[in-house]
Amino acid sequence: MPLCLAVSFEFNSASILVIKSSWAIRKLKKVLGEQVPVASLANITRGKIWAWSDKARRPTKRKKDELDLMRILEGYPELRPMMPSEINEQVPEA
Repeated sequence: MPLCLAVSFEFNSASILVIKSSWAIRKLKKVLGEQVPVASLANITRGKIWAWSDKARRPTKRKKDELDLMRILEGYPELRPMMPSEINEQVPEA
């Protein structure tokens, strides 16, 4: 299982350059006949939580992220501990 360093650059609401980096564990999976690195569900969820939490994003984008997080929680209830309370409150435990 290869480790990949993910680095992103962006400007925050105060126009200050923010450099984010994290080690992401990715698995090689076969997609359309090719082996490609695929991020884990936990890492995808962390990214969605970050995007949903960003008050500078358009409200419609944040709402889409919120719905994606709710769908992830419905399908993978074991991720409940990592979800924000606002998402947990909207999805009842099974």
